[in-house]
Amino acid sequence: MIFTTFWFVLFVCAFLAAYHLVRLPKARLALLALASVAFYAHFSGPSGIAVIVTLGFVTYLAGRSARRLHIGLAIGLCAIALVFYKYTLFLFGNLVQVIPGLAAFPVSEWAPTVAPLAISFFVFEF
Repeated sequence: MIFTTFWFVLFVCAFLAAYHLVRLPKARLALLALASVAFYAHFSGPSGIAVIVTLGFVTYLAGRSARRLHIGLAIGLCAIALVFYKYTLFLFGNLVQVIPGLAAFPVSEWAPTVAPLAISFFVFEF
């Protein structure tokens, strides 16, 4: 669903029509969230969207609680997710150069090869 394709234009027109037909603010917000999930799922698939939805849900709950501990844990979880998906191979590769014994651990078996689409954007937004 690239921005210049027929399917994207159809998706946007259907969404905008539904958005303006719905008058309740909470229903509009739910429709916006549903359209965002549908658009993101089209590009990243179920495994990519699960991470983003989970981080968003945890961050939302932490913000609603307004407790410093919960907010700190949510920020930490977002940072850990970003480091895991984007920098695991880089960090492990550098550690292997410093500590040669780590080369025995097969990082390719447990480290992600592809990060979820726009993980950096979502983490910094959350």
